[in-house]
Formats: sequence, structure tokens, C-alpha cells
Amino acid sequence: MVFLLLLLAACVSESKTFMFSGEAENWSADLKVTQSIDDYEIQDFVLKYKGSDVNSVGEITYSVDSGVGSFGRSGATLEENGTLTDSNEANPTNAKVSENAEVEVTLEWNDDTETFKLASNASSPTETYKESIKEGQQERSIIEEELTVNGKSDPAKYPSNSHLYMAHLLSASLSGNTEVDNGGKPIDIEEIESTLEGVSEELSQIKYEGERKSELQNVIDLTDQAINSDPQKGDEILNKIHTILHELDNHFNTNPFIDS
Repeated sequence: MVFLLLLLAACVSESKTFMFSGEAENWSADLKVTQSIDDYEIQDFVLKYKGSDVNSVGEITYSVDSGVGSFGRSGATLEENGTLTDSNEANPTNAKVSENAEVEVTLEWNDDTETFKLASNASSPTETYKESIKEGQQERSIIEEELTVNGKSDPAKYPSNSHLYMAHLLSASLSGNTEVDNGGKPIDIEEIESTLEGVSEELSQIKYEGERKSELQNVIDLTDQAINSDPQKGDEILNKIHTILHELDNHFNTNPFIDS
């Protein structure tokens, strides 16, 4: 039997959080910076289109410059509510954003360009720290039960996204898109069926009612069909299952499973 073990660890420690906000004629943005006591930093960015016709925006290119570093994307698209979210992480060796930093956002869309500053929302370090503790407690209480675009394979906050990640990982072992240590032995029908049952179990726990529901149902049906047909490694149905899960994982998760 192929055993695939995912070890998940969570470490909760005190952290310091501060916010930057700003707006221009067509856009507004917020940047939340969280710095942990072990010197890691996470920058959570939310961009909002102020106009009423979200579909007219098309693809956008943006950058967020904090003075000590920058991040952004090209060819990004907005959600139906006119927002876009992004996250940037810095390890202990990187320079960190300060509370009085000058943050600048630059956007390009439909041959238009807009640049504006984000100002710190902090009135004092003490008040900021107290507010960050409150915000952190509230954030940890929010759980996205359904599949969420720009979610993560985090079982505590994004359970459905995490199940999708695991289903993709398992399917990759059947289609040859990841390496599996099976002691040098070939994968037999029993092992394939066991792994397919694992895929089915992960899929059964996903909650989703959005526009890609038909794709999700299709891969569920294909997995059930494969379980009942005694497939061999290399069979086309296994490749179809993996292809759909690969596309869904990359669509919904910011940190999808990477095929090898």
C-alpha cells in the first residue's frame, strides 16, 4: 500500500500587526503587516476597484513598494466583488517594513495608470499593538468552509482548499506526476485502488457551490468510476483525474501542490 503522510504543524506566537491604507480616483488598498517574534513577516494586501463595472477592468498589473522591498503581479484579475488579495512573506534575513514606512501602490489597466500612497493607520505603537492582538484573535476565528480563490492548503482556516490540495497530491502519485517511495516495488491494482479511495475521501469533504462546481463533480464521478474499474497505472482515466485536480488546485490555492 502506498502511504502518503502529510505532517501539519501550527505554531501560534505573539505578533505585532500594523495597517496601511490609501486610495486614488479609481482604486483603494489596504496592506496589513504582521511581524512575529521569530522575525518572520507577512504582508497581506487587499486591492479594491471603486468603479461599478468590474468586468470592464480586465487584466491588471500592480506593484506594492514598501521601501525595503516590493511585490506584485501581472495579468491579475479581480473577483466578482471588485477586490483582489495577495500575500508576501519575508524570512528573518530580509529587511522588515516599519510602521512609518512610505508604501506606494502602482497599477496599470486598460492603458491607464494610477499611483498612490498608503498611510499608516497607527496612532501610537502601543495602540497598534493592542489592536493587532484583537485583529489576530478575530482573524483566527474566521474559517472559510467553502473552496476559496486565493485560499491556502491550511486545514485550520481553509479546510476545503486543504482537501483539494491533498486530492491533487494523491492523484499525482497515480499519474506519474510525483515521485513515490514504494521500496522499489511496482504499484499494483490494490495500491491504486487504495490511493483512489484516498482521493475520493478528500473530495467528499470539499464544500463548494460556485461556477466550477461541474468540474469538481466531474472529477468526483471519474474517481468513483476508476475505483470500480480496476485501472492500471498509466490508464487515461487516472490522467484525466489528475489533470482536473491540477487545474482546480492551481485555481483556488495560492500554494498548490507542485507536480514533479
